[in-house]
Amino acid sequence: MKTIRWQVGARVMSLLVMGCLGCSAKSGIDPAADNSSASGSGAVVCQPGTGGSTTDGSDTDDTRDGAGPSVCIPQGSGPSVSGNGRDDTGQSGQGPANPGNAPDDTGGTINPSNPSNPGDPASAICQQLALDLTGQTASPNVMLAVDVSNSMKSPINSMAIRAKIDDTKAAISALLDKWEGKVRFGWMQFPMFDTCTPGTLALECDNNTTGTLRAIVPFLFPNGGTPTGDSLKNLLASRSLKDSTRSNFVILLTDGVPTCPNGNGQPQANGQPLPADEELAVQAVRELRSAKIDTFVIGIGEDLNNTSPAALNRMAVEGGRARAAAARYYQVNSVDQLNTTLGSVIGMVISCNHILPVRPASADQVQVLLDGQPVARDVLHMKGFDYDLFRNQLTFYGPTCDSLQTGQIKKAEVKINC
Repeated sequence: MKTIRWQVGARVMSLLVMGCLGCSAKSGIDPAADNSSASGSGAVVCQPGTGGSTTDGSDTDDTRDGAGPSVCIPQGSGPSVSGNGRDDTGQSGQGPANPGNAPDDTGGTINPSNPSNPGDPASAICQQLALDLTGQTASPNVMLAVDVSNSMKSPINSMAIRAKIDDTKAAISALLDKWEGKVRFGWMQFPMFDTCTPGTLALECDNNTTGTLRAIVPFLFPNGGTPTGDSLKNLLASRSLKDSTRSNFVILLTDGVPTCPNGNGQPQANGQPLPADEELAVQAVRELRSAKIDTFVIGIGEDLNNTSPAALNRMAVEGGRARAAAARYYQVNSVDQLNTTLGSVIGMVISCNHILPVRPASADQVQVLLDGQPVARDVLHMKGFDYDLFRNQLTFYGPTCDSLQTGQIKKAEVKINC
C-alpha cells in the first residue's frame, strides 16, 4: 500500500512540474534561468509605447499596433513578472524583466552590464537612430504670425525709403520660394479690421500652403494697433500645431511692443507697453510653449530695437527660442538682416530640431555623434545639444547648429543607452 501511495504521489508531482514548465514557456520565462533579477536588476528595457490598455486579457499587449514612440524603461525593484507577461504592480518605471541578453521588443538587445551610469558611452545601447538633416522625413510646422499694425508704414531704418511692411512682404516671399516643400507654413496676421481686433488663424500649416500665401502677402496693408497677446492666444486652437509627429513653431514678426487691449493701440509715453498688455503677450507665448509650440520673436526696425524693449526679451525667453545675447529676441534693422534672420531661423527649425521616434526614460541616456564624433550635452544651450523629455525633442545649439545648417555635418546619429 505504501508503494502504491508513493507511486501516485510521484505521478501527481510529475504532472504539476510539467504544468509549471508549460506556464513558464507561455509567459516567456526560462524555468532553468535565475529570474531573481526581475526584482531589482536595474536593467533598462526598450519597449514600444502603448496607446491604451489591452483589449482581450491575453498574454500579448494588443495596443502595440497603434502605439506611440518606444520607451526605454529603467527596471525598478518591484516584484517579478507574473504569468501574464506584464508587471502587475501598475507602477511607473517597473516594466517586465528581461534577464540575460535577450532581444527587447524593439529589436535591440538588452545588456544590463552597466546600468549604474546610463550616460556613459561604454553603456550598452538599446537604440541607434540616424537623424534626417534634410527635413524630408517630417517637415516642421511653422506658423507665421505677422504684425500689420499702422507703424509698419514707417521705414526700417533712418536711411531706408521703403516701408517696413514692404520689406516684410519681400522677405516672406523669398522665404516661401526657398523653403517650399521643406516647411509646412501657416498664417495669421494682426490686427484684424480695427485698432485692437486680435488676429485669427487664417491658414493651418500644411504641405501645400505656399500658393495661398503668395496670394495673401502682396495685399497686406498696415492698420491699427498691436494686439500681440490675444492674437498669439488664438493660435492655441490650431489643429496643425498639435501634430506630435512634427516640430511645431511660431515665428512672430513685429515692429512694436504689445499695445492692446488696455492701451487701445498705443504704448506708454516712454515707448513701453502697459504692464497688462505686456503680461498678456508673455503669458500667450508661455501657454504656446506649454502646448509644445516654441516661438521665435523677431523685432523689425531701428525705432523698436534701439530701446531693446523688455517685453520682447521676456517673450523670447518664455517662447523657448531666445538668443544667447543681451537682446534675447532677434533684432533686424534692414531688409538684408530680415532675410538673413528668417533663413537662419528656418535653418534651425529644419536641421537643429528633431522629434525622436523613441522616448528615452531620461536625457542622460541620450548620446549624439556628428560625423562619428561625440557631442556634449549643454543644458545652458550655448552649443552642443540638449534633449527635452516633455517634447521628446533633440535640439542642437550655437556653433553645433550652425555646422548642421551649413551642411558641414553629413551624418548625425543618436544612441540611447541602456
